[in-house]
Amino acid sequence: SSGDPVKAREALSDLGRDAGDGALVASTAAMFEEQARPEAALALYEAAAEMPVEAAVYGQIADRRASLLLERGQWRDALDVLEAAVATDMPVALADSLRLKLGDVLALRAGDWEAAADWYATVAAESEDRQHRLHAAWGLADCAFVAGRYEEARSAYKALAPEALTAEDGPPPVPFETVIGPMASAFDGLRQSGLDRPAGPDYAGYQLAEIDFRTGEMKRAVEGFRQVASRYPDSPFANDALARELLIK
Repeated sequence: SSGDPVKAREALSDLGRDAGDGALVASTAAMFEEQARPEAALALYEAAAEMPVEAAVYGQIADRRASLLLERGQWRDALDVLEAAVATDMPVALADSLRLKLGDVLALRAGDWEAAADWYATVAAESEDRQHRLHAAWGLADCAFVAGRYEEARSAYKALAPEALTAEDGPPPVPFETVIGPMASAFDGLRQSGLDRPAGPDYAGYQLAEIDFRTGEMKRAVEGFRQVASRYPDSPFANDALARELLIK
């Protein structure tokens, strides 16, 4: 009936597909997504991606397709979607967002940190968006850590989250925020990226302590892990920090 919102959305979707209107189909997909119908939304986004649409709309479709695929655990399919999207011309801010998501999938799902670093470095060097550069900087810090470039990673984590430093770390370097501007809600924003990109003083503190552990600075490592657990008891890293402290002792 005309009062049934589900049937109305389905009719709107059929109308868009019949007319080849990708933007209309994508808008309908977004409505299905808002109503917690991800499978229907994904099917419509995929249909819309095959229709002629403006570059900005195509980028938005790619972003939502990738996010929904990641929620289903289909990161390889998400990778394909993102790689195709970043190869097209679209508004710079949207392109940067897709490059960062591609970097995160490569790093956090595929384990290809070297390829991820290339995308993070591109955004860090070229983006005019402070939040995007911050995201890229966290990614590059993690890439250095995974590659075993511990001094590079140590400097990056200290600059990104100077509040995570312990008394033994000495004076903090120039905070990253003085370079890119205010970071209000930045850490929460990264953690809601769909891939749970780790960021923030609790994570930086944990990583700094782990670097100390891996480079034989056991006293500093113990103190670092202890401070993570005491300063950030609700952090997802708090229990691991406690376990690492006990392991070293």
